[in-house]
Formats: sequence, structure tokens, C-alpha cells
Amino acid sequence: MSNLPVATHFPHLEDLVFLGNNLGEGCARVLDIVGDWIRGDNPTQYMTLKWDGSPSLVMGKDPMTKKHFVATKSIFNKIPKVNYTAEDIVMNHGKNPNLCKVLFLALDLTHRSTPTQILQGDMLYTQENLQYFTFEDVEYFGFRTNTIQYAVKKGSPEANRIMKSEMGIHFHSTLIGQFVTSLRAIYYVDPMSIGIVQGLYPLNTLSSSKILPRNVSEEIGEQWGRVYESHRLVQYSMTSNCCGFLSDGLYEWLRQYENERVRLNLGYFTGESYFDDARNWIANRFFDKQSKLKQAHAIKQCQKMAGEIFDSLDRLQDLLIRVFDFQQQVVLLKEFLITKYSENSKYSCFVEERGKLRRTNHEGLVLHDRRVSMPVKLVNRSEFSRLNFLRFEEEVV
Repeated sequence: MSNLPVATHFPHLEDLVFLGNNLGEGCARVLDIVGDWIRGDNPTQYMTLKWDGSPSLVMGKDPMTKKHFVATKSIFNKIPKVNYTAEDIVMNHGKNPNLCKVLFLALDLTHRSTPTQILQGDMLYTQENLQYFTFEDVEYFGFRTNTIQYAVKKGSPEANRIMKSEMGIHFHSTLIGQFVTSLRAIYYVDPMSIGIVQGLYPLNTLSSSKILPRNVSEEIGEQWGRVYESHRLVQYSMTSNCCGFLSDGLYEWLRQYENERVRLNLGYFTGESYFDDARNWIANRFFDKQSKLKQAHAIKQCQKMAGEIFDSLDRLQDLLIRVFDFQQQVVLLKEFLITKYSENSKYSCFVEERGKLRRTNHEGLVLHDRRVSMPVKLVNRSEFSRLNFLRFEEEVV
């Protein structure tokens, strides 16, 4: 069995449009998923908050030896790092003392439990990074692992529960396999598999809310109508102009453009403007690439590739404009719903800019749906993807 990486690179909701390279099927998939979310009538679909935790921890019992262990994502390395003892932690992660302290505690917590499953989650806090602070004359108690400062009001029941725990983790995946070195992920966690572990607080493992917050029922209709109408126009373009398939090359260029657009904090705009901007961006990249080539053969190959990409772009122009319009409406609906879920959360969220805290929403949500092999991220990318792009990638140790 292959050693599969887990809980990384989940697709964004709006990017499912390009999943499989068939634009018609991709847009229909997104429409169905969002429609079920709004209606709340799909029993296999559920929602969790997206927590900004680190490091990623794997905890449980070895299926063969029944020994308790903890690990980081390095359990999925070609040469896995699995920690059964404190000595293993020092041997595998001794160059990172802070990580070692986290793993020592996690191993101790694991020994206190009788886990029925191997679980993966993101650590949100230990007692060392809990803190009090004041914002707009309100006293808060909370924690920050990466970008987001999570907080509840001082003295609240949630604050007391955090204070009494030694570590908070958001578990997001169950790992199965015959051997600890060949695990694969099921992106679901049965709350009963965690049990009650003294000192461990499993935050928001499974949301009961695939149902929308109560305060959106009247507001959602108009926005859903715009999503539905933009999808109808995609269908019209599909039947009148082209088959709707993207080449692998064009898909990759559009994906790179999307990442760059997020880095530059460009908002979603009309489909026609989006198409023109994407086309210009791709043209500039080909120009830069060709200007660095010296051999005639390589230049000719680059020009041939550019010609094929732009032929596809121009052939699909009308459809792509409609698809980008559809994406824009999906993003606007998504960001509206993230705000509403945040308003119903126990936690207030803050980010730091220029040395000052600023209130924000939760980073987003994670939607689990049987029609997609991985969970789907619903993130306010203009806020958080941009901030995360500016951070160095976490080193897997």
C-alpha cells in the first residue's frame, strides 16, 4: 500500500470548477455541492471550522505492536519517523527543541488514553502559548499558533475548559492501515474514537452544522439566485460553443495565475476582466521564459507551447468568461457564509498587522462531501491565503 500524504493541499471550493479539466462537469459539481449545503439535505455532507494549527500530530496505537506512538507529518516520509518513546523523539526531532516538548506532551497524553483509532490533527495550543489580552476594552483569553489569534472572553466556560487542559488539538482525519508506516486517511473523525483524555481538549472535531446559521435564511436566496443564473449561462456556452475540456497545459497555467492573483490580493472581478488579466499574465510569463532561452530549438518549442495555449484560450474564451463569472458568484456566496458561521462561533479571531491586532472572521470552513475524494476548503483567500503565502512553508521535521 502506498504511503499517502494526508490533510495537505485540499482543493478550494471554487477551484473544483477545474477538477477533471471538464468545465461543464466542474461547474455542475460545485453547484450541486453548494446547493446541498444550503438545503442541508445531504446526510453524507458535513461542515467543520478550519483551524489554523501547527504542528500536525498523529496519535494512536500501532496496529501490529499495540504500542502507543506519536508522530508529525514525517510519518509519511519515505523513511517514516515514528515515536514510541521519549528517546525516539530526541533521535528523530532533537534539532527542534520546541517540537520535542510538544511531542513529549502528546506522547504522555496518548498513553493516558485508550484510542480506538489512529487520529491526525493540528495542535492549537499548550499551556505555554495561552495568554490574556485586551481588545476594545474587553478582556480575552486565547492562543495563537500561526496567523490567527483565537480568543474567548476571560472567565467564560470555554476559557475555563481551555485553562484546565494541557493541549488543544483539532482532529480532522482517521488513519487506517495494517502497519503504522503505511497508513491512509479517511477524512472523518468519530468523536467516540477520541474518548475523554485527561488534559486533552479536542476542539470542534465534528460540527453538527451542515445546517446554515439561522440568521441567513432570508439573505441567502438572492445570492443563491445569482450563482444559479451564472451556472445557467455556463451551460448555454457549453451547448453553443465548445465541448468544455481544458488541456493539462492550460489548466496548469490557470492554476499558477490563480495562485499569483491570491498573492497580489486581487479580488474576484467580472469574467471578462478576469479572462483578459489571465491572458496577459500568461503572455508575460511566456515572454519572460523565452527571453531566457538561447538555443533555437528551445525557443521554437516555447513558441509552439505558447501557440497551443493561446489557441485553447481563444477557442474557449466565451466559456471561460462565463466560468469565471460563476466562480466569482460562488466566492461571494462562500465569503458571506463564512462570515455568518463566524458570527455563531464561540471564538473571536484576530490577526496582527503592523504590531496591532485586527478583528477578523475564522479562516474558513472545511466541507466534507462524498462527491469529492478530499475535503474541500472554503477559505477567505483574499484575507488568509495572501497572509499564508507570505509565510515560509512549514518545515517537515
